[in-house]
Amino acid sequence: MEEQEEENKRLEEIRLTPCWFKFEIQNSKEGTVQIYLDGSKNPLDIFMYEVRYSEFEDMSSAHSQNLLGARDNKVMGEITNLDMGKTYYFEFRTWEDHQSEIDSWMGKRKILVN
Repeated sequence: MEEQEEENKRLEEIRLTPCWFKFEIQNSKEGTVQIYLDGSKNPLDIFMYEVRYSEFEDMSSAHSQNLLGARDNKVMGEITNLDMGKTYYFEFRTWEDHQSEIDSWMGKRKILVN
């Protein structure tokens, strides 16, 4: 009984906060993709965005890059040295601070790199 009470107390302390953002991916120059992320409507401040990308839809062999310097929860970045003519898949997540990711991966998009 005591264990159940402790579990109930722990569950009462959990706080869920929705996190959403708009994003845009576009070809920039040869082998480069430009990414724009806008989380200005979020109730929480975003420390950084993390982008992962892969040639495979299941995100196997994915590479990851942090996009720092978010101002007003907005940031723009570039992923370079991509193979032209190949399709890449991108996903994103946000971080509240150095140690706390806010969300799981979301917003999968694909783009054919020019």
